[in-house]
Amino acid sequence: DFFQTDLVVTDLEMPTSGEELIQTLRSRGVQTPILVMSGHMDEDRKRHLESLGAQETIAKPFGIPHFLARVKALIH
Repeated sequence: DFFQTDLVVTDLEMPTSGEELIQTLRSRGVQTPILVMSGHMDEDRKRHLESLGAQETIAKPFGIPHFLARVKALIH
């Protein structure tokens, strides 16, 4: 197994788009939970990301306690 981690955290705005990362991981059979963050998050985008395979989304700015709660929920 080439990919062993408990959680993938990505942003939508990167040199490689977060959407592309999700699609690549899922197409390779990686089932690791994915948390996507973005400064441009609305309900339509959340649904789209979930349809690609993201388990959770979080809108920026966010507080560390909120972020950690989402992470803990995904890895437990």
